[in-house]
Amino acid sequence: MQVNVPKPRWLPDLGRPKRCAVLDEFFNISDGATRPTISREATAVAPCNARYPLPAGCCPPLCRILTTNSPPSHASHGSVQLYEQLLAPDFRFTDQSREGQNQVHQYFRADFIELMCNSVAPALPDFSWSAATDGEVDRDGYCIVEVQISAHHTGAPFALPSLPEVAPSGRRVAMEPEFLRVRVEAEQVKEIVVLPSKAGAGPLALYRALANEPPAAA
Repeated sequence: MQVNVPKPRWLPDLGRPKRCAVLDEFFNISDGATRPTISREATAVAPCNARYPLPAGCCPPLCRILTTNSPPSHASHGSVQLYEQLLAPDFRFTDQSREGQNQVHQYFRADFIELMCNSVAPALPDFSWSAATDGEVDRDGYCIVEVQISAHHTGAPFALPSLPEVAPSGRRVAMEPEFLRVRVEAEQVKEIVVLPSKAGAGPLALYRALANEPPAAA
């Protein structure tokens, strides 16, 4: 019989290195931005909530910049095979801020791969998450990842289901920082939850930014 007993705070998190490696690879699949080579062990020295505070109790003490040991290549941008390897079969991406703060939209594994590979990748060739985390998990098994999406809309039109296409403008879009709760199990990403933001977050916020629309009301 398995008893779900929380790990004492003084015990080392033995799963953290593999968790960080999975997050590193995931957030660099579709990262088309050119960045300098930084070791996997590189860490920031300032708290990630110094400028963008999180709710009490869920802020990691240090941000770790997620980077690979080589700059991301456009050849791997939007790779279906890599997403299939890294996403658990029952993967869910929950956008809590779609249409303001009141509705929740979920992308399942196939939906998310479709979004990233057939909407984001063709429209935004230099799409970048600019993700950072320390890889620590909370009592529920989730870690907090801060992302700040940026891209130039120089590719194909961008569209989301049931919404009209946004024609490419060539403009650079830089989103406000967003916070994601991410669960990693068995070296795969099992769930991502976009935390609500007054400025808007998630795929719909990206759509609005590309369409040059004001963010949803809080």
